[in-house]
This record gives sequence, C-alpha cells and structure tokens, in this order.
Amino acid sequence: MGLIRAGLVLAALVPPVVFAQMAPVDRPVDPRLNPFALTGSLAPAVPAPGETVEISAEVRSGVHPHIRVVVAFWVDGQKRAEQAYVIAPFAESIVVHEWTAEPGDHLIRIEVGSPAGVRYTAWEHRITVKGK
Repeated sequence: MGLIRAGLVLAALVPPVVFAQMAPVDRPVDPRLNPFALTGSLAPAVPAPGETVEISAEVRSGVHPHIRVVVAFWVDGQKRAEQAYVIAPFAESIVVHEWTAEPGDHLIRIEVGSPAGVRYTAWEHRITVKGK
C-alpha cells in the first residue's frame, strides 16, 4: 500500500508532458510570454552585392508596464548586432541595423527577448543577392 501511495504522489508532482506543433517563426514560442508584436523589413528588398541594407524591427508593446527588451539582428546564423532598451506600454519603436549585402542566399533574423535570454518573438526572411 505504501508503494502505491508513493506512486500516486509522484504522479501528482510531475506535470504531464504536452506535445505541440512548432509555432511559425513570426509567432511567439509561448503566447503567455509575448508582450510584443514584431514586424521586420529590409530596404532595399532585393539588394545588389555591396549595397547597404537596412534591416528594420518595428516593435509594438501591449499592456505590460515599462519593460526592458533586447532586439538582436542575425544574418546567416551569426549575431550582427544587439540593442537593449526600455519600451513603454502601448508604445512602438523602430530599431535598425545596417548590413552590406554579399552575393548568395541569406537568412535574415530578428529576435526580441528579455535581457535574461527569454525569446518573446522572432521574424525571419530569406533573400538571394545575385552576384556580378
């Protein structure tokens, strides 16, 4: 009887495992953690080799109080820049990083997260820069 009771207690202490489909990259991993909306853009959208590309992150906050966020810019899996700032409730801010286009296929990624490393949301875009 003691062994059965221990098993029931253990089962009550261990939370069930829930499997879910992976969220699209432009959606938060966990909606309960996401106090932001993120829109990314590139200008120009189809750059030539050597051209300067502005990678823009438009971050909009919700009802959460002033909160510190980190916006990180990635190109081909390498972090190119990171900027931390405080965003007010119902505010919008635009953060820009410049990148010099190189020939080839590239993956541009913007992440918004906390200073502790919690990712709230991300945006990805694939581009091809045609060589000369």
